[in-house]
Amino acid sequence: MKSAPFKIFLCCCTLITLGFQQYALGNTDPTIAQGSEAKTIFKTLNTTDILTVNVKMELDSILLNKKTEKSFPANISYIDSNGFIIKRNIKVSPRGRSRRKVCDFPPLKIKFNKKELVASGLRTSHKSLKLVTHCNDDKGALQNVMEEYLAYKVYNELTNNSLKVQLIKVNYEDTNSEENFKRYAILIEDIDELAERLGGKEVEGFNKGMDDFDADLMNTFAMFQYMIGNEDWRVEYMRNIKFIQKEGQERLIPVPYDFDASGLVSANYAKADRDLKLQSVQQRAFMGFFNTKKERAASVELFNAKKNAIYKMIQDFRPLNKVAKARTIAYFDAFYEIINTPRLLRMAMPLKGRISIPTGIDGTYTARG
Repeated sequence: MKSAPFKIFLCCCTLITLGFQQYALGNTDPTIAQGSEAKTIFKTLNTTDILTVNVKMELDSILLNKKTEKSFPANISYIDSNGFIIKRNIKVSPRGRSRRKVCDFPPLKIKFNKKELVASGLRTSHKSLKLVTHCNDDKGALQNVMEEYLAYKVYNELTNNSLKVQLIKVNYEDTNSEENFKRYAILIEDIDELAERLGGKEVEGFNKGMDDFDADLMNTFAMFQYMIGNEDWRVEYMRNIKFIQKEGQERLIPVPYDFDASGLVSANYAKADRDLKLQSVQQRAFMGFFNTKKERAASVELFNAKKNAIYKMIQDFRPLNKVAKARTIAYFDAFYEIINTPRLLRMAMPLKGRISIPTGIDGTYTARG
C-alpha cells in the first residue's frame, strides 16, 4: 500500500509530465496560460539601449520585389537582456505606400513564427512588426532614420497614447553571397498592442471628422504635427493616422505615424503639400481645430512643460550628428517662439476653423516681420 506522501509525489510528477507533453505539442497558448501579463515579442525587444540584431535573408529577392507584397523567409538573431543569443525564423516583406517607390531599400514588415513564440513563452498576438529602414546610403538619408525616431520619441514624451519604438542597428546578411552591411532602423510597436495597452481596440473608417475625437488628444496630435512641420496626414482618408477607441468611450484617440515628409526629417524625396500651397516641406501649416483660447492655451502649456525633456532627449541622442542636432533644435526653437508669441500664435493657430497662415519656407515667421 502506497503512503500518502508518495501518492502526492506521483500525482505531481504526472501533472508535470502532462504539462511538458502539452507544451511540446504546441497546445499551450501563452495568452491563455499566462494571461495578459505574458510578454509580446515587441516587449522583449524594447529596451532603453540600441539593440543590435542580425538579419539573414535573400537581399536580391527583397530589392527586386520591393513594390510587391511578397514575403520571404529570413532569420533574425540578437542577444537578449539576460545575455542569451536568441535566434528566430521570420518572414520579411516590403511595405509602405510611397517609400518603397522611391527608396533603394524599402521599409519592411517582419512576421515572427507563431510556434516559436509559443515555445518561448511569448504571446502569439502582435507577431507582426513594422521596420522603418534607411532609404538609401547617402548621409542625409541615414540621419533621416534618427530624426524620424526622434519624432516618435517626442510624441511619446507628450502622451502615452502613442506608438512605442525601438532603435536597432541591423546587420543585414545576404544568404546568397558574402555581402553584409549595417544600418540603423526603427522597430514600431503594433497598433493593436498599443490599443490593448490603452484598454481599447483599433477602429477603421473613412470620413471621420474632428468631432469624432477626444478634443484634448486631438489638440495634442495636431500641435505635435505642427511642431515637426508635418502636413502629410488626413483624418478623413486615414492617411498616416490610426484610430483607437477605448472601451465604454465614444470619442476616438488619434495615433500618428510616418513622419518622413515632415520638416523635422526633410527626406530628400519629400514634397511640400500642394493642397495647402506650400513651397517647402519645412513650412508649417496648422491643420487642427481650436474652439476656444482656453483649449489653445492648454495645449501651449503642455508643450512648454515638456520642452526641457524634449531638448534634453535631442542633446543626449548620440546617433544624431552635430549638424542634424543643431538643425533640429533650431527648428524646434522656431516652434516655441511661435506658440509663445501671441501675435504669431494667432497667425499660426487661429480659432474656430479659420485658415492658418503658413510660415516661411524655413518654418519661421521671420520673413513676415
